[in-house]
Amino acid sequence: MLRSRAAGDEDTFFSIALQVAASEARQGRRETAQEMRAEIAEKDAQRELALRTDFLTKLPNRNGFIELAEQRLQDDPHAFVVQLHLKNLRASLATLRIDEHRAFIEQIIERLTVAFGSDVLLGVVKSDQFLLFLPSRGFTRQSVLEQLTALNNWLASPIFLGKRVVLTKPFIGYTQALLDDRQISGLIDKATVACRAAELEDASLPIAFESRLKEEDLARAKLANDLKTALPRGEMSLLLQPVVAADSQAIHHAR
Repeated sequence: MLRSRAAGDEDTFFSIALQVAASEARQGRRETAQEMRAEIAEKDAQRELALRTDFLTKLPNRNGFIELAEQRLQDDPHAFVVQLHLKNLRASLATLRIDEHRAFIEQIIERLTVAFGSDVLLGVVKSDQFLLFLPSRGFTRQSVLEQLTALNNWLASPIFLGKRVVLTKPFIGYTQALLDDRQISGLIDKATVACRAAELEDASLPIAFESRLKEEDLARAKLANDLKTALPRGEMSLLLQPVVAADSQAIHHAR
């Protein structure tokens, strides 16, 4: 009987041990599965962030800027949107190391933060084009123009990065959101038109968006498109008026 009881106890022990082992295995599989799901979720989040971030500067790219600015526009319906084009910057960047490039961007961010506060949002469109979202609280159109003019003058001066110098020609276009401006993309389009006008006029001051600038921009785009389609179709002719010298009858030039 003692042997039988001992055998029964041994069977019970092994049975419990197997149950514990199975439970631990299931728990281990659950923890492993949770860790795998967490790792996959983290990688997905990193990929999503990479799609909205400029690789070199680590600033929001156009998509990331739109997403962040769209949220801020809901809380600040009279904010300002600025497009900044730093002409000749690409040539300077070709001589800079990545850390020097980032140091240059950090100087711009610091300058903007001092002028407009920590709520300023800076995004990258291209290596030489930037978008700014400026809060309206505490600022008027005149004060924003003054601060952007100061930024323009600073960027137009040589910027020193150690022994290196960055030379650019800044062009700034900006607009202020109105009550009917519900989409940040529309404000970006207006700021872009104003920035393009500043470049065409070789303006030394920031230019605010006006309806006429949009009309002129559309007219230029239409003319460029008409020329592009007319040339291959042979629909364009060029008339020249020769200028002839009276004494020698030689053609000097045409106009």
